[in-house]
Amino acid sequence: MDVRQLRALVTVAEVGSVTRAAELLHLVQPAVTRQIRTLEEELGVPLFERTRQGMRPTEAGAIMADRARRALNELERARAEVQPARAR
Repeated sequence: MDVRQLRALVTVAEVGSVTRAAELLHLVQPAVTRQIRTLEEELGVPLFERTRQGMRPTEAGAIMADRARRALNELERARAEVQPARAR
């Protein structure tokens, strides 16, 4: 599990589309699909229901997206705390 996979998970969960998530993440769609699939394989559970209308998180997917969102927010806060203050 890595940060790119977590960002892909959160973005797909928020927008409901791998294609749109790829656009927002500045990636190609197959890369986002691969990140989600790899994460699902690692966890051993499906994270999304794939429908004609898009991607809908499963119960496990909703839990993981929520936790991933929190983890990503904490990483951003830590980065902000340790980076030197910018000159004003």
